[in-house]
Amino acid sequence: MGVPVALTPEDLKAGKMDVAIVGLPKDANAMAGASFAASQRRIRYDCGTGNKGHDPYLINSQALTINAGHQKAFKPLRRDYMMKYLTLCLFLALPIFTASSQPAFAEPQVAVLSELQQRPGNPAIGVDGTVYFTMHPFDNPEFKVMRLENGKAVPYPNEEISKSLAAVIGIQATKDGTLWWLDMGNETISPKLVGWDTKANRLKAVHVIPREASVANSFHQDFAIDERRNKAFIADMSRGGMIDESEPAIVVMDLNTGQVRRVLQGHKVFQPGDTPIIAEGKAMGMKDEKGSVHDIKLGLNPIAIDPGNEWVYFASMTPGKLYRVPARILGDFSKPESAIEKAIEAYADKPSCDGIAAGENGAVYITNVDENAISIADKSGTKIWVKDDRFVWPDGLYIAPDGSVVVTVNQLNSAPAFNDGESFAKKPYLIMRVIDK
Repeated sequence: MGVPVALTPEDLKAGKMDVAIVGLPKDANAMAGASFAASQRRIRYDCGTGNKGHDPYLINSQALTINAGHQKAFKPLRRDYMMKYLTLCLFLALPIFTASSQPAFAEPQVAVLSELQQRPGNPAIGVDGTVYFTMHPFDNPEFKVMRLENGKAVPYPNEEISKSLAAVIGIQATKDGTLWWLDMGNETISPKLVGWDTKANRLKAVHVIPREASVANSFHQDFAIDERRNKAFIADMSRGGMIDESEPAIVVMDLNTGQVRRVLQGHKVFQPGDTPIIAEGKAMGMKDEKGSVHDIKLGLNPIAIDPGNEWVYFASMTPGKLYRVPARILGDFSKPESAIEKAIEAYADKPSCDGIAAGENGAVYITNVDENAISIADKSGTKIWVKDDRFVWPDGLYIAPDGSVVVTVNQLNSAPAFNDGESFAKKPYLIMRVIDK
């Protein structure tokens, strides 16, 4: 909303008026629905929007003639009375400006990029804007890594390689054009981090996660890359059976040498909280082999690093705390685990979630699976950023080079594994983009 006024008589070129308030017609008989008197607009003052402009109260005239919608101008006023009239005129003009102006705080816009018949895992956006994503292992997909081409999913980098992978959820794109994906492995295939040069279209690196960096029920499912120090931080949630033993840890990998280190296994900041994962307002459960139902409580899962490669953020999937630790300390192989532990700090509260993405100025986007939303956390707290009925289990998040946020929506809470072998999903699954206007 803006209220144009002139600061001095010299500024005003529309008749013998010192101040012209646009929004009230010059014709006194056309008060309702009149168009703006464009010829009277001289200086724009943005009231309450935070935009800098001229202050209408800083007026140097000794005696002003004000026209606020009448052909006959007011008589010159004393300076102390002038402000009262000006305030009244602004008040009268306010409804017209409010009705015609754009909202001060527009809601983020949500658009569907692709509709899928199988569950997507996590997304990644290349430096050129290409959308890549993984296919969630719960659906036993034929192809594990995909790329969007005109809204359609195409195996990446080709059918042969995409099909040969064991199980992939985590995926990241670095500024040098490398697409990294984390193959979780299986009984016959070792877990590994694979780098593909998207510019040259060739294999760049393969870093195997050795046995000593895993546990029997490891679930290496997400990771973050420190591009400044060339380190990868892999979140091993463990509890691959969803209700078995929980021994989560971060696996630190040097991408130059392939050296790995498993740190803080079973630490309390990695463990799930007492409250089970809540999706769409309902606590999730799973039956064991004997038919007993157990609450789903999963620990360390989402992990991300900020654009400046300063902080690594991480959390469990259950409601609780979002934590962070300096990347330089977490990635320093010479640091004892006690030093890493000491450097960890609680950052914000968070809902049940499956993915996070760290942006500028300490903003962390969080998939809010409980409320069909994406939340945002910073030092001041956590709040819902955008809510959409289609966000039924928003899984992975990725901040694109243009600042938009891409999210995969896969209705994971409706999967057979959590519903006694029966699926309640309503296809299609979605890849969506959120633009903050």
